[in-house]
Amino acid sequence: MGRLIRSELLKFRTTDVWWILGLIALVATAGALVVNVFQANASLTDVFMPSSGSTEELESMRAHFVEEHSVRGVAPAVYVSGQFLGLLVAMLLGIGVVRAEFAHRTASVTFLCTPRRAHVIGAKFLASSVLAAVLWAATTALNTIVGIVYFSANGYETGLTYGGTLGSMLLNLFAYAVWAAFGVGFATLLRGGAAAPIVGVVLYLISMPAAFMAFDVFGSMFLDDTTSPHRYALMVALPAAASQVMTTPGEVYRESPAQWVGAAVMIGYGLLSGLIGAYLTRRRDIEC
Repeated sequence: MGRLIRSELLKFRTTDVWWILGLIALVATAGALVVNVFQANASLTDVFMPSSGSTEELESMRAHFVEEHSVRGVAPAVYVSGQFLGLLVAMLLGIGVVRAEFAHRTASVTFLCTPRRAHVIGAKFLASSVLAAVLWAATTALNTIVGIVYFSANGYETGLTYGGTLGSMLLNLFAYAVWAAFGVGFATLLRGGAAAPIVGVVLYLISMPAAFMAFDVFGSMFLDDTTSPHRYALMVALPAAASQVMTTPGEVYRESPAQWVGAAVMIGYGLLSGLIGAYLTRRRDIEC
């Protein structure tokens, strides 16, 4: 398995896809980081202040509010900036690991060298997770450097000591790995041409807006708060919603469940995509 993984990584590194996707992820992270830093600055400076009391008391209350609440609330968003497009890139990495095999017609050689196709698919899942982890490390390093510089320069704590911040960063790594594995499984369903990346991107981008629209429109038509008081909680069944719930402390949307629920859903999708990918690859003929 170790040789198979190294082989998959070598095959992917010899294409131009890795640096193109990596550059896209870094640019998207930088853009999201700028937005999140501005939002964090607005949250830290525009705080609720009482209208009565001495100047010293007001400053003390403001400092206490910023330290205990605002930094704790905005730090996770800063340190996981670019997650939305980053996870999309991770999925495209997983798709590329499979699609390049068929685009360059090396699949027949791969399966001749390793007749057990399930082992090859398992290596592709693990290799895509490694690539996603490298992508996460690069984007997280950028977020961490900028976040520390911003918070320290303005006299705030960095926020890295908070459990919610570290948990979000580590769960973000897990989300990257799962989305990459999901991309591998998705590519085995649509392995021909450019169908897999195009369909994957479209489904990723429209799944959350479509879900909100469906729950708002059809929910208001056929359901109400009396008959189905927790209908919005079911949105966690969507991969895009589950990854946001998993990596975001607090409520992501109305009635969003706890973080562990999102993690469980993502684990389920990862396992399901792996099983489907292995099954389809074993059943299909490979073109030379």
